[in-house]
Amino acid sequence: MKITLEFSWTRVLKYFTWLSIICFLIAAVLFFSCGRFLKLIRKIPVEIWIGLSFSLSTFLYGASYCLCNLGPEHRWIYFAHNVKYIVEFLNGLGSISFLLLLFCITYHWSVKLEKKVDLNVLTCAAFFCYGFVGYMTNSSIAWVASQVSLGVLFNVVTGYSHREDHATYSLGIFKPKLVCMLGIILIFFPFSGVLTTTLSTITQTFGCLYFFISLWILSLFEKERLLWNFAFIGGSILVMSIGLKIDDHLFSRFGLVFLLIEFYTLYFENFWGVEYKSLFFLILGLTFAGIAFFGKHVSKYFVKK
Repeated sequence: MKITLEFSWTRVLKYFTWLSIICFLIAAVLFFSCGRFLKLIRKIPVEIWIGLSFSLSTFLYGASYCLCNLGPEHRWIYFAHNVKYIVEFLNGLGSISFLLLLFCITYHWSVKLEKKVDLNVLTCAAFFCYGFVGYMTNSSIAWVASQVSLGVLFNVVTGYSHREDHATYSLGIFKPKLVCMLGIILIFFPFSGVLTTTLSTITQTFGCLYFFISLWILSLFEKERLLWNFAFIGGSILVMSIGLKIDDHLFSRFGLVFLLIEFYTLYFENFWGVEYKSLFFLILGLTFAGIAFFGKHVSKYFVKK
């Protein structure tokens, strides 16, 4: 028996490109959050930092756009096969540079000019900038940054606090109903055919995240919790059904995962103090088995029709 092992340099380049961008992003966040960076800003005029970060981000975005539009005959041999990942790398560095630009503008307005900074304006600028670059270069990294900026614009925030005895991660959605509507729009917008396959997948992923997480929060903290629990279950089943109908694994997996999350949430809320905890999962397992059994026969009936 002969076993052949294939080694793909394309995948290696893809993974190392993403790893390098993640490392650069972590390094930038750690650099921005330390006190030495603020001392460095005080020594160097902030206008110079704004000019440098703007020039660097413009150069990197321009280079990625030019590289995308070059014909194969004008590329080097190395670029011809790996242009996609090099564009992603340039867009990742450009996104970090643009983030530095927004940070310097915020510092300049709030500290130097002593004026109140409207963070929504800066977040909206980040969304349009990242979205434009991602759309023009078909960049996954820039488009992900635009979707994150859109979530921040709708008051989706995360936080991390570390103490001596424990660490806490928090996720906050201050307007869950509005974020839920945003998720629905992001889920169905790619069906218009405006976006490419890569950008459509990213958009629908963030749409499912915003939609289900906001529904989960509403089912936990809203006054009419029973209504929102039914909405959560119905939304999960609907998204899973759409995924099965159009053969989309993204929708089917999201619907199944969050349906299980909702059932586990109901279990811990209502059945944690019950003596026979296994009864809940027994009934749940029988329900799923019945749906799978009858669903198979029903689908065969519709196929014959």
